[in-house]
Amino acid sequence: MLYLNNGVWQGEQIIPKNWISESTTKQIETKEEGDYGYFWWIKDYIYKERFVKGFEASGNGGNKIVVIPELKVVIILTGSAYGSEYVEGDQAKSIIEDFVLASIK
Repeated sequence: MLYLNNGVWQGEQIIPKNWISESTTKQIETKEEGDYGYFWWIKDYIYKERFVKGFEASGNGGNKIVVIPELKVVIILTGSAYGSEYVEGDQAKSIIEDFVLASIK
């Protein structure tokens, strides 16, 4: 929620706003889907037949934190397939776009 709210929690700036912006801006160009900021992947997600910008932290086993500021949404995916790529990529993206984002009015 801190990243969704530009580092503010209950009216107090906990994380500097410039760090939120800088860490979620492309710092490294990759060959992967999306670019990389500081600890965040910068990605586009399909929402109602258009792209929305977001960023995600991706961990082992399929664990993800996805933040899409335009939609004011934070999505958490948990997994237990540690050491496996099965839950990465297409499956996680499908859950995010086809189910979670598709359910947002």
